[in-house]
Order: sequence, then structure tokens, then C-alpha cells
Amino acid sequence: MKRRFPRIRTIEPDRVRPARSALLIGQLAVDHRYAGQGIGSGLVKDVLRRCVAGAGIVAGCAVVVRAIDAEAERYWQSWGFVPSRDNPSILMRSIQYVSLWAAEGR
Repeated sequence: MKRRFPRIRTIEPDRVRPARSALLIGQLAVDHRYAGQGIGSGLVKDVLRRCVAGAGIVAGCAVVVRAIDAEAERYWQSWGFVPSRDNPSILMRSIQYVSLWAAEGR
């Protein structure tokens, strides 16, 4: 008995857009009792370096964060992240920028 497969719709090559992926940073927080001791900066530096290392594996073109409040938005902006046009609590930075930052050894 011959198997029949459904017809697959073909897409013209010039109409295909490459998929874009981003690395999403989950919740990073430091207890208020330990604020100002550099723990948050250390966490951010570590996670950004990990994003750079993983970007090649997942073809990531950007790093995205979701700030939980205005204070968090300002914090991520101090790291060079830019708010999206649609929602200022979603901030992003290109992986190229993050790679250059990491290469400087900050």
C-alpha cells in the first residue's frame, strides 16, 4: 500500500526571512540588605558573558530583559540597555554590543 503525504506548500526563496532569536535574561535580584556591595553588578557581568558564549549556539542576535519596575528599568539602562518602543519595561541590547563590552574586560 502506497503512503500518501500531504502536499507541502512551497515558499519562494526570496520571501523567506531568517529566524531571529534573542537571549532572555530572567529575574536577577539582590536582597536589599546586600545592596550596594557589587553583588548585582557581578551577577550582570556573569550573565552577559554567558549570553555572549551562548549566542553562537542559539544564533542569538540580542539580549533582552524585562524590568519589573521603574527602578529596574533605570538599572538596565545604566548598563546600556535600550527600552523598546512598545513597552519601556522590555529592554534590549545587540549581542555585538555585549560582545564588545565583554571583550573590553569590564
